[in-house]
Amino acid sequence: FDDATDFAYLGRRTREFLRRWAVTANQTVLTFETVSDLLDLVDCRTAFRFLHLYTRLTRATGAHCWFHLDPAATDERTVRTLSPLFDETLAYHDGTWVRS
Repeated sequence: FDDATDFAYLGRRTREFLRRWAVTANQTVLTFETVSDLLDLVDCRTAFRFLHLYTRLTRATGAHCWFHLDPAATDERTVRTLSPLFDETLAYHDGTWVRS
């Protein structure tokens, strides 16, 4: 996997694993670390399109996915743009995760 922006490859590989794991009795949970790094590689629009497809893929297979974004490293407009893709957003305050 030489190109970190080869989203077609990443999507195919993720789909393969999700299909394989879907036949087990266990709940599949993915962690996407980090959206901030993704935004260093591509513009917000490209990231939005990729994350939209990725969230649809995980939902379609019954998987859960945690996406991590450092708001200190990302402008507020980008955070507002990407937030609707997710079922809920959490923020870390005083040692506790709270809905934001």
